[in-house]
Amino acid sequence: MGNQNQLNAILLSLALHMLAFVFLFDFNKAPEQVRPVEIELISSGDITKPVAKKSEYKIKDSVVKKLKKEKSALVNEKFEDRLKAQEETAALKKPLVGESNVELELEGVAPKNERQKYLAQVRGKIAMGQVYPKASRRFREEGTVRLLLTVERNGSLSKIEVVGKSKFKRLDDAALKAVTKVAPFNSFPKTVAFHKWKIKLPIKFSLSHN
Repeated sequence: MGNQNQLNAILLSLALHMLAFVFLFDFNKAPEQVRPVEIELISSGDITKPVAKKSEYKIKDSVVKKLKKEKSALVNEKFEDRLKAQEETAALKKPLVGESNVELELEGVAPKNERQKYLAQVRGKIAMGQVYPKASRRFREEGTVRLLLTVERNGSLSKIEVVGKSKFKRLDDAALKAVTKVAPFNSFPKTVAFHKWKIKLPIKFSLSHN
């Protein structure tokens, strides 16, 4: 019994010594050193700023310039497309204007189509309203007045111009009166696509030489 107690006491003592050794070893172990991060600083007055690498700024500037250039090109392209579309739309909306010279198209020729027939009607109607001035007859005044008429599709007369005067003002005035007296004219034939028609025609004043 005595030997047994003595053995237990020895084992207990060894166990305590081992625990004490382990505790002291962990406590005295030096902690791992943390490697500090080095940051280079510059001083400007009382403010300290980190040093920025010039290469980084150059890269950023080039990227910004490229983006601005691409944006500008895109804006210009969109503007040009919009302008082109507006011009095309305006061209479609712009009224078609026809031009005819009665002296060239009908002189010595019988009307063959709807266009020529309409011009012949206009010329014939003006001839019906033409009056020879009495003073011009007395003074034997003769001449040809060339007029330019702008006729709307519904036959209304929107403008009249003297593009070739005679030698006598009385004859010029008589030609204008003949047109304004008989206007408006008939509407355009369906085969004529014009919205306006500029018609140039001569008004002749001649006396019999018997």
